[in-house]
Amino acid sequence: MARRPTTDRQAPDQPSKLEPWLLLPSWMYWAACGAVTLTLGLSYSARWSGSDVDTLPETFSSFDEACALAGPARSPLQPRATTVAEVTAGKAAAPTSSCSNRCTEQIEKRGQQIADVREQLRIACQRKRALADALEAGEPLARQALREEKAELTAQYRALRQLRGPKRDAESNSNVINLGVTGLLGLLALFAFGRHANSVGIGRCLDFKDIRRPFWLTASATFLVAATVTIIESLQINKTSFDWSSYCLSHVAFVVNHAVLLPVTFTVAVQLSAGFFAMGAPHPLEPDPKLPAWGMRRYVVFLETWCLLIVVIVGAVAALWLRTLANDRSPTNIVVSFMGWGALAATATLIWRIVRTAIALRDKCELLALALPLGIDKAPADPTEGLLGKNWWQMPSVLVAASGIAWWLLGLVDAGRLYTGGP
Repeated sequence: MARRPTTDRQAPDQPSKLEPWLLLPSWMYWAACGAVTLTLGLSYSARWSGSDVDTLPETFSSFDEACALAGPARSPLQPRATTVAEVTAGKAAAPTSSCSNRCTEQIEKRGQQIADVREQLRIACQRKRALADALEAGEPLARQALREEKAELTAQYRALRQLRGPKRDAESNSNVINLGVTGLLGLLALFAFGRHANSVGIGRCLDFKDIRRPFWLTASATFLVAATVTIIESLQINKTSFDWSSYCLSHVAFVVNHAVLLPVTFTVAVQLSAGFFAMGAPHPLEPDPKLPAWGMRRYVVFLETWCLLIVVIVGAVAALWLRTLANDRSPTNIVVSFMGWGALAATATLIWRIVRTAIALRDKCELLALALPLGIDKAPADPTEGLLGKNWWQMPSVLVAASGIAWWLLGLVDAGRLYTGGP
């Protein structure tokens, strides 16, 4: 009796169900999925190596609770702050490396800042008590002054909380959620882009050599900018915002928490490489004057769709992260907001490639129209008009719409608070 062939032997002859969704080599998609999983795992596990900083709640339940943090009034002979130990509290936690001296200065500066804020908090509490007494005595201007003093007290409490550090679990969970949403959105876009590209006839890239240059350039730009911003933010002496994974408080947690830059960089590079390949790959169809819109309408719709979606996706991801940073506004978080500018520059380059591809298609159609026996007036309609407009000076309508949606998303979460200091 003849043996039936096994499933493994039949597999090479059967196309994969994922084949229509893939534009790059399949191993890159599996690696991207693994990179997103690794990112979430590193971000979640970093909390267990964090430093037990003296954290404060996000808000205080009463003004007496906030005033209790200021401590008792000090005499002129007493050193600034409540104890000298507060100034040198982080010296033991500073890692022994070439950056140890800078960390020592940063921790000492942190202690001085905590002492200054507590002193200002104590003074604000004294003024508040005096204004409360004046309000009970019937002073007409005491109510407005008391309202302003409460706002000042709230600001000093926020500054003290940023120097002490937010609660570890709250910040770690926020990072995991943001990374999860960013990674999932990127993977969905990657597979959807491949599906759409295959449907308009763009051939699949089967060799990594074909995308090696855009991959490494994108990865390098993304990682170098993010790493540079991280170093600047971590080692600045006048740092005003600390957390459980700050380098000078816990270098182990810092390394684990910021190791996510590597898988995130890989995922971004894969996504953008797919776009650069699609814009550089030769299209199997040629403009045909016998067909409406030169037979290129589906291809131009592909360009229009992803020119719109790329801007919207970038705006959504930016709104997500800027909202988190704006909720705890500080000079440190303003520096952190520039971490994604390397990927942003690569994305802007990809959008320009899309527009340039449409311009090249328009030029090709115009040259073919000149060679038509009936003249250019009888040529099919320009297929790129929806993306490029009728004249060169017109702003592409798709980019205007996409930028408007992205700006709306940023305004929806009030991301401008991070830079303007609004309420």
